[in-house]
Amino acid sequence: MGFMQWKMVDGGLLVGQPAVGLGYDAISDRHQRTRCKAVLFDLDGTLVKTKSGSLHAQDETDWVWWDPIVPSRLRKLYKEEGTVIVIVTNQGRLTTPKGDEAPEAALFKAKLDDICSQLDVPVVIYAACANDKWRKPRLGCWHKMQDDFKELGFFSIPWERAVLVGDAAGRETDHADADWHFSLNAAIDFHTPEEFFLHAIPEHRNHMFDPVSHLCLQPEDDDEVDKALFQILEQESPAALVMLIGLPGSGKTTFFRARVLKSYRVAYINPRGGTTTTTQASKSPLEIAQQHLREGKHVVVDDLHTRASERNSWVTLARNHSARTVAIFFTAPLDLCIHNDAVRALGTLSNDANEKRPVYPRNRFKLLAKEFEPPTTTSEDFDAVFEVGFRVSFT
Repeated sequence: MGFMQWKMVDGGLLVGQPAVGLGYDAISDRHQRTRCKAVLFDLDGTLVKTKSGSLHAQDETDWVWWDPIVPSRLRKLYKEEGTVIVIVTNQGRLTTPKGDEAPEAALFKAKLDDICSQLDVPVVIYAACANDKWRKPRLGCWHKMQDDFKELGFFSIPWERAVLVGDAAGRETDHADADWHFSLNAAIDFHTPEEFFLHAIPEHRNHMFDPVSHLCLQPEDDDEVDKALFQILEQESPAALVMLIGLPGSGKTTFFRARVLKSYRVAYINPRGGTTTTTQASKSPLEIAQQHLREGKHVVVDDLHTRASERNSWVTLARNHSARTVAIFFTAPLDLCIHNDAVRALGTLSNDANEKRPVYPRNRFKLLAKEFEPPTTTSEDFDAVFEVGFRVSFT
């Protein structure tokens, strides 16, 4: 048996605790169980770095302390300052898409077993393995660790006085700001490793993405779009095909529900999520749309429609039925769409089962944005193209 014991939680969080008798479970003294604080550390670039200089460890021995002072400082935290030590790290490649442990997980666990045995003080590890609720800056592991320590009898840790130390701090040379944002979300103090271990002067930090900055942005063209939709959809003839075009999380479905569904009688088709106005599951989206257009109904198609070639079959269908064609292009920027998509997938604000979609893979997200071709009236034969920016609604 190694120094650490491991378990996988929900296919996305790898939790490591010292083996029985070697960790916090072995503390029987009631006074010691009321340890005064908790300090959370990121792993790579904060406690350790690769010995080889490569981005990822080549094997379980490919690591050195981030600075020689790290192990002695951690031992002092535990032995002299009564501190609970927790590692919270975002990792990739440790799980398969199905949530099973990947081969790389064995290397990671062996490396952490070596690190913790050399440190020789109890450490609990939370390694987020997927793009889900466990991943920083989301707070899944923050709540999980509090529950876990309560199970060990540590009822009096003042988590509001916890500290997070991490290198993803939004500095000019940083790769991310997830550690800093995690501390903001948890409302706890934050330090970079340079500040915590070396007492360096704090550097300026910038939000690589700050959702708050979008709250005050309201599109100026809202009235124009609403007036155009009224002129098109209020009339029963001729029929119209309206295409909602944009990245995941750009607001297409929300727009339809708030500004089309409540005001007009239309057939709604979502090729990725089914259609709300028909049960013809055996037919393709194009076939369903064709039937509605034959009946003279307005049709709204809600999909990504990232390329002109993908939109062409819909425009051709509309023209074949003498229907007007309107494109509504949702222009929310990539970083905001990624954020909105994660909130939709992992948040708890909506009780609508249709909104509980998995997080869209980030690499595919970026590829979509790179390949995106905005719709035009000149090259695609749309009768009209409207742009809709991000709009905040809390109703």
